Amino acid sequence: MADSPLRIGIVESGLIGRAWAVAFARSGCQVKLNDPADGVAAQALPLVADTCEAMAKLDLLNGRKVAEVGDTVGDADYVQENSPERRDIKITVFTELDEATRPDAIIGSSTSAILPSVFTSHVKYRERCIVVHPLNPPHIIPAVEVVPAPWTSQQTITRARDIMLDIGQKLIIVARGIDGFLWF
Repeated sequence: MADSPLRIGIVESGLIGRAWAVAFARSGCQVKLNDPADGVAAQALPLVADTCEAMAKLDLLNGRKVAEVGDTVGDADYVQENSPERRDIKITVFTELDEATRPDAIIGSSTSAILPSVFTSHVKYRERCIVVHPLNPPHIIPAVEVVPAPWTSQQTITRARDIMLDIGQKLIIVARGIDGFLWF
């Protein structure tokens, strides 16, 4: 990882969002949570902190220290989106994230079956959008599917891969998008 901690934005702070927050925080990243529902991100912060503390007591942090956990995504280097598995919701969320984040920030989705081309074709900086779908929970089972859209840049694929490897994830790179991420 770079000299300064990677800034991570978690969008939707439910079970998967909190698990991602733990996975990133235990690797020394600065993690900030966001959720459209009032109070959900604020309630998630102590749960993430408690999980990290419990993992530290069990020596499950890989020798790393937990970094800051906060509550906004605008300055993130990498954003992990965890909204419900609905095309219309993902289109709306990615439209908002494309406008709210820096143009060089990667936006990864935790979708389990919707191809990224379905919900990223309309965004201005679509080359930075990619699916990074975890096996669940990602802070316990360290494996992710990485699924680019046809327009996802090689730089985005490489950066997303490097970030996932740095936080201890194993990669399943899906070379060609097929519904449900199955490939032959």
